Amino acid sequence: MSTPFDAPDWRDMSQQDRDLGLNNGVAVAGSGDMVAGWERRSAQMRARDSDHLDLRYGPRERNRIDFFKAAEKAPTVLFIHGGYWQMRAKEVFAIFAAGPLAHGINVATIGYTLAPDATLDEIVAEIHQGLDYLAEELPALGGDANRIVVSGWSAGGHLTAMAPISSRSATAISTSSSGSMRRRPGAIRRSCSPAAR
Repeated sequence: MSTPFDAPDWRDMSQQDRDLGLNNGVAVAGSGDMVAGWERRSAQMRARDSDHLDLRYGPRERNRIDFFKAAEKAPTVLFIHGGYWQMRAKEVFAIFAAGPLAHGINVATIGYTLAPDATLDEIVAEIHQGLDYLAEELPALGGDANRIVVSGWSAGGHLTAMAPISSRSATAISTSSSGSMRRRPGAIRRSCSPAAR
């Protein structure tokens, strides 16, 4: 892929212009209302399905996982929220568990310390720690620890791609803009779609 000749060079842009280019809150009309709707519906979902919320996987305040159970011994999607590594929280994205749950798939949403309170390396390490914790706890929660799919939105997509690098819980990845990974110990396979697994 080549860069269009008339594309702006990010190195010539001011910090403010670079930040605005990555700020979907400014770029997407009505995004504030959209996120407010997610927050409202997610709060309702968390209130209805509150058996396994805020499971602590590490020492920092946001090191928590919410687990929504669809079925015994079902696969689990671990969803990593977006927000430019600097905003949002797992609580905002609980509503996105509704789709997988409707198809018998458990869902876990993971929180992580936001920048600048954590470096990107520290955030990635927290995701590894949370994934390992989830794999260990899934049998007690009713899930299958051998069937974990990691998915993320925006910054969470990046963290999804980083998840298998050093985590003992994940060894294969299928990545797109939202990313996904399937745990298969001992076999690394990279592909463009989950169906290619």
